[in-house]
Amino acid sequence: MTTITNRYPGTCINCDVRVESGGGVTAKRNGRWVVWCAEHDPNRPVEFALQEVESVEVAGTNADHLLPHQAAVVAAVQSGSRSIYLADEPGLGKTATSLVSAAAAGAQRTVVVVPAVVKTNWAREVEMWTPGRETLVLDGRKSAPIPAGIEVVIINYDILGAHLDAILAWRPDSLVVDEAHYVKDRKAARTQAVEKIATAVGSGFKTYLSGTPIPNRPIELAAPLGHLGLLDSLGGFWAFAKRYAGAVQTKYGWDMNGATNLGELNEKLLRVGMVRRRKSEVTDLPERTVVDLPVSLSGEGARDVKAAQAALVKRLVAAIKDQAKNDGVRVRDIDFDLVHRVVGRELSGSVGFAEISALRKLLGLGKVELVVAQAESLLTSGPVVAFAHHREVVEGIAAALGAAGHRVGTILGGQNPDARQRTIDGFQGGDLDVIVASIEASGVGITLHRASQVVLGELPWTAAGQDQAIDRVHRIGQDEPVTAWRVIASSTLDKKLADTVAAKAGIAAAVIDGEDGAQAQGQSLSVLIAEVVARSMKVEIPGHELAA
Repeated sequence: MTTITNRYPGTCINCDVRVESGGGVTAKRNGRWVVWCAEHDPNRPVEFALQEVESVEVAGTNADHLLPHQAAVVAAVQSGSRSIYLADEPGLGKTATSLVSAAAAGAQRTVVVVPAVVKTNWAREVEMWTPGRETLVLDGRKSAPIPAGIEVVIINYDILGAHLDAILAWRPDSLVVDEAHYVKDRKAARTQAVEKIATAVGSGFKTYLSGTPIPNRPIELAAPLGHLGLLDSLGGFWAFAKRYAGAVQTKYGWDMNGATNLGELNEKLLRVGMVRRRKSEVTDLPERTVVDLPVSLSGEGARDVKAAQAALVKRLVAAIKDQAKNDGVRVRDIDFDLVHRVVGRELSGSVGFAEISALRKLLGLGKVELVVAQAESLLTSGPVVAFAHHREVVEGIAAALGAAGHRVGTILGGQNPDARQRTIDGFQGGDLDVIVASIEASGVGITLHRASQVVLGELPWTAAGQDQAIDRVHRIGQDEPVTAWRVIASSTLDKKLADTVAAKAGIAAAVIDGEDGAQAQGQSLSVLIAEVVARSMKVEIPGHELAA
């Protein structure tokens, strides 16, 4: 963002301090001129760094129980930091860190925005780390004024819009946003609702939490960083989009799906206010290993998957030939660029998405018996957590394990939060042998570290979803090496999806962890499916020899 010295007096939008003429800077933002004081000049070099501390003291909290890596963040807040993106790996205690940090900042009215599945757990954590604080957990869509004396309001994303006016009237001075990748889409209603609260908090304490801040691509960081006031230090939205998301204008609009200059972005994020520590750096947690378990489908399930895949390829081949005809290209001259362009277009549409989703479901159902067999072999040595994507797959695995005599609990979307918590407590307390869980319903904010063996019966769309699931088990308190078994059906879309997850993991690691970005671009699912289609059409694939 380009700023100039302010010619006219005004009020700093960051700290509400009056800025006399020439005492700060100004720029046009969202169609109006705004002013910053010299201290909050968005182009002023910012250096955010954590100091090593063993412990901290914060009145009215149990800060003395924090681990050193958590205490370091609280100490930064005590030194004046008010906007932090806490991106520690899942399982490193971000909830406790954020609550004690808010108290350290002197917060009197804190809004905590979370996924619905973890509201109950957040209420527990508030009482554990800041005992005695008056907490209100909002449920339902019927809004009412927030009573006097309430110090913490916990609300889930789904109902935030219904209660937004009441929250703003309450005049919050602190904001904690859990699983902040939920607000990656700046045009989404929930993102805009969270932004309004962040704006209302102003120069008060704000922290966004996510162990997986980039599910797919760097542009997903822009909205959260903007809420925190950190995006200006990276040049503003458009500078960020062009420099790090490869933003280019096409005839269809702006394409911001790229991933560029990732090493530089990593360095700058850590300087402006992102905190990222890995478990291996700050804890003595045992090793986490992900093992692919190739399996072969058989029987009716195999036939259903094969038929669905063949139908998808047939439709895509027809669409490619139609496009070639429209472009005046002979069938024998079709190249991989054309194949990829048409496949990408077809898969991004509602029909293509429905086909892929139906095929994923068939794959999941076809693997139920194989997942059950793997879980049973692991249960001989201890408790197990199994994950799947589709409800029918979760229920099928749970039913089979229950019929085999195992004590089984399930976690699914739509469950009553108290019932869900009883299931978690039962597993952690030893009353259940195995939990079979939906990745979406249980991939965030819960602890299942009594187990050290994880079975992924179905893969999520992203590496972030996979990591979140595994890290329900691999987190503070785990004292055994954790192994996650990915059950992958060979010679099917399952293998392509596994490759896509690995590619997305490369992008996230380059930005968040500073790993070598040379291979970070990876291949999208559309590229991988385009290769399958190209081989069926005997179209040469760049970098591959044409199969005989």
